[in-house]
Amino acid sequence: ALYMTAQPRTTSLFCSQCGGLLDATAEDRVRVCAYTGCQYCDKCHKNDTALIPANILAAWDFTRYPVCCAAAGVLGRLNGRPLIPLSAVAIHIRSRDKQIQTVMLLRRQLCTMQEFVTCPNRAFLLAALPGRRYMIESADMYSVRDLDDLHTGALYTFLKGVIERFITHVKTECDICRQKGHICQVCRSPERIFVFERRGVIQCEGCGAFFHRQCYRKATCPGCATLRPSGLPSPIRTPSAAPQSM
Repeated sequence: ALYMTAQPRTTSLFCSQCGGLLDATAEDRVRVCAYTGCQYCDKCHKNDTALIPANILAAWDFTRYPVCCAAAGVLGRLNGRPLIPLSAVAIHIRSRDKQIQTVMLLRRQLCTMQEFVTCPNRAFLLAALPGRRYMIESADMYSVRDLDDLHTGALYTFLKGVIERFITHVKTECDICRQKGHICQVCRSPERIFVFERRGVIQCEGCGAFFHRQCYRKATCPGCATLRPSGLPSPIRTPSAAPQSM
């Protein structure tokens, strides 16, 4: 299991792994694991270091701390698995860190592209997400490695590259994927627009039609106007803003 909260520190006369008697007179041979909070002998705790998930989530602390051999193995195996919802990061960190907010928007943008990438080249495109295909299926789940890369800026660079690759494929390389776009109901430009173009696209909640933002300047949807004899205005849904990779 992956501990996402700090474990209370415990003291004992015996090693928490092998059960051997601890020599309290030799402090260098009695070691505390920063992950489990327990004490170990120097055979079961060799001062390997690792990122501690609880420290990341509570304090955005990416310092590597000494852990016992068993914990080092667990954290190593789980390092790349998406087990952590970003909502588990302390809200005072999420609400103030612009890099976190930007990556959250990029993850959402990537997820909206899943429905467009269904052509025979899908496997080739998904190869751009080695070990991270979950990122196109869920916008909220992260691995410890993801959070570490988010902290260093590497995840932002990675996501921008993947999104740009997908956009290029959908809009310019693949006729199958391009046909899943929409025609603006105002200008009727043959150049299709897509839901993942969040900054420049508006969708009507009434009829589902899509528009260029700059085209739609009135409060009444022209698509709904043809469906409603009364000509009553329809609400317009504006997808939340997200960084564009155009």
